[in-house]
Amino acid sequence: MSCYGRYYWYDMNIHSSRSADEQQCITGQCIVIMQVVYGAGRHIEHIKPNDFSNGLKLNFISQPVYLLAICSVKLSVGLFLLRIAVKAIYRRVIIGIMSRRSLRYAWYYADLS
Repeated sequence: MSCYGRYYWYDMNIHSSRSADEQQCITGQCIVIMQVVYGAGRHIEHIKPNDFSNGLKLNFISQPVYLLAICSVKLSVGLFLLRIAVKAIYRRVIIGIMSRRSLRYAWYYADLS
């Protein structure tokens, strides 16, 4: 029973992080759809100046959203790999990569703000 409870807790953490990843990706996709409405993918000659300005504002908003979504996805993959890593050296490498990625994304996010 103790073993089942431990694995159930891990599974619940993975499912909750997956839902956060999905929410961030869906939010980013909604912003991208609005960018297309305002002219993303078209030549600048065919876009009204007001729509072009609104599209660029939405593009600016989408950058931090996708940055957080990508970071969340990579961290959830790293957590999955930690579950199946057998040797201590593999676990250390995975934790090291996840730590460096988290710090790098925190730096990028602070730079965007």
